Amino acid sequence: MDTEDPLREKIAGAYAPVVALCQLLENRLRETDPDVVTWAPHLASLRALRDGKVAGSADRLARLLTDPGALEADPSTRFVELVSGPERTALIQELLAEPGVRAALMTPGNLTVWEGPAERLQGAELDEELRRLRRNLMWLEQWPRDLAALAAARQEQERREVVRAAGEQALMAELAGRQDAVPAAEEAVGAAEEAHARVAGERELLAAEAVRLQAGYDERQATADAASTSADALNAAAETARERLQAIGERAGRCTAEQEAAHRREQTLVAELAQAEQDLPKSTAEAERLAAEAAEASGEAHARYYRLVAAESALAAERQRLGLGRFHVPQARQGVRELRLQATTRRREADEAAARARQSSEAAARADEHRASLAGFLAIGDQELAEARTAQERAQEELARLAPEIDIAREESRMHAQRAAEASEAATEALVFARKAGRLCRHAEEQLAASWASLQEAGEAVERARTELESAAAAVAETEAALERWRTEPGTSDVEADAELEFSIRAEGGSRGHVEQIGDPGAIAEHQRAAMARIEELTRPPEQPQVAADQDADVDVLIVDGADQITDTGFLVAAIRARRWVLIGDPGQDPPEPSAEGAAHLFALGLLHTGQDAETVPERWREAALAEAERLRDGGLWESRYREPYERALQRADADELATALTGRLGRSLFSRVAEEAPGLIEHPVVQGPRTITFGRLAR
Repeated sequence: MDTEDPLREKIAGAYAPVVALCQLLENRLRETDPDVVTWAPHLASLRALRDGKVAGSADRLARLLTDPGALEADPSTRFVELVSGPERTALIQELLAEPGVRAALMTPGNLTVWEGPAERLQGAELDEELRRLRRNLMWLEQWPRDLAALAAARQEQERREVVRAAGEQALMAELAGRQDAVPAAEEAVGAAEEAHARVAGERELLAAEAVRLQAGYDERQATADAASTSADALNAAAETARERLQAIGERAGRCTAEQEAAHRREQTLVAELAQAEQDLPKSTAEAERLAAEAAEASGEAHARYYRLVAAESALAAERQRLGLGRFHVPQARQGVRELRLQATTRRREADEAAARARQSSEAAARADEHRASLAGFLAIGDQELAEARTAQERAQEELARLAPEIDIAREESRMHAQRAAEASEAATEALVFARKAGRLCRHAEEQLAASWASLQEAGEAVERARTELESAAAAVAETEAALERWRTEPGTSDVEADAELEFSIRAEGGSRGHVEQIGDPGAIAEHQRAAMARIEELTRPPEQPQVAADQDADVDVLIVDGADQITDTGFLVAAIRARRWVLIGDPGQDPPEPSAEGAAHLFALGLLHTGQDAETVPERWREAALAEAERLRDGGLWESRYREPYERALQRADADELATALTGRLGRSLFSRVAEEAPGLIEHPVVQGPRTITFGRLAR
């Protein structure tokens, strides 16, 4: 907060007059059309700057507008000097065509938002993205099938519960009929003992099955781990091969650039050497001519100097003669004046001759220096030309050597990538088998745990039957034991159905988890359409930038074409919506002209408020200001409509500050201020051809 408050105060101090002026001008426009909102966007953007509600760096934007001379180079703000023509058009098209960049193009009086072409994946990244999208489509199709299977399993479970309830009711009815059947109690004891032995045998079988399933799971998990390790190694080898191919490609690119640079240097040296050979005789002749003129001017300067010495000696002698005499006569004084005049004339002539001699000498020295530079360039030019040609040959040899290496590296990269993909698929398949074995193993362990409880229950049933056999309720005890077994020991079909339900729950949960990773499970159709659209986007040819459907959203970059003609307020309307800014202009153009109607209205308000003479108004707006003042006064508009708003404006800025805001902020572009106060920030793109610009990518 300590660092922001001074900057906010600076913004308020610089733009309070601008805000007041815009409000006055908007009030003037609303006089004829109450619905006009010409200055409302400018006021809103100024308030957004004051409050720091901007898409990009509010600190950077504020410093740019209030103190551009103190700015340092920053990739978020770039100033480009380029005259109107094909080169500027090519640069703007290059900026708009950056992939994934949403750009707003501002020209005087117009603002259009463009969507750059989408980022395009290539090579391994493209293959990986396509595999991911196709895998997502598979899960989006699988989950509805798993969901349907789970619903069917739950319906089957409900049916079995109805059957079990009916069986329980039947046992209860049987219990009521055998309450007095004592002989049945003895049979119940035997049945309970047999059941106990059967459960114990089943438990031993379940334990053996659990051990076998655990061994199978361990074996399959080890296989999956080994396959995963192999896939990781092959992926690492594939990445190494890809990096090597990329490094060789970068080396080839550097060699090509060096060859082209050496070729251009050779062409430049050939042209410069030919020009130097043509210019050297002319330069030598010019140097000799100027040396002769310098010698002549020096002789003239010496002659003038000797005449000056003679005139001063005559003047001194005359003064001495007059000083020795007793009387001074008018004729003697007249002679002294003539001699003094002559000495003054000689001194001026001597000074002029000396100046001409110096100028001639300096011109001769410059001509000789130019001749010497041409001779020196001719002496070393051949050597530089030979070096440029040697550099071309070296680059050509390096390119020839790298060509087979690139082919070998490309084949190795393809081979390793294919092997890595095959190993990854094998590892995935082994992991699926291991997970299935793990589910079976866990199910066996659950059955083993349940069998222990069943064994304990069977033993307790035996004890109950024996105890109740001694009483009159032996038959009831046996039936209750049977009923208890019915309730706690599901049949084989029930166990299989429960296992099927558990498998369906886990399968549905797994596929649902994959779908949830993709997006909302309730929007499967939308996800499928999005995946298909993305696949189509990745496989179709590159796109061109298009005009954005939403023209009011924030943008990545604001490109201002003709920035030398756009004022602070015009720039700020779009700048608050951008995270970066590129201003393209020509400082040599005439500055933007403030509104003549607005200027006349402002100065008319000042005249009516102070009653000052019209001479205080700048001459260019004086006549229009007088006419506007007369209209406001005679029509009663000054008192009824404009006095109070003008006095409120003066509370924030005096009349001089309002006039300065009119000419400085509404009559001068930000680009021209940056060119004057921080010329080091202005970029000069390299023009390589009629429509080719060398310009770096925008900062992200």
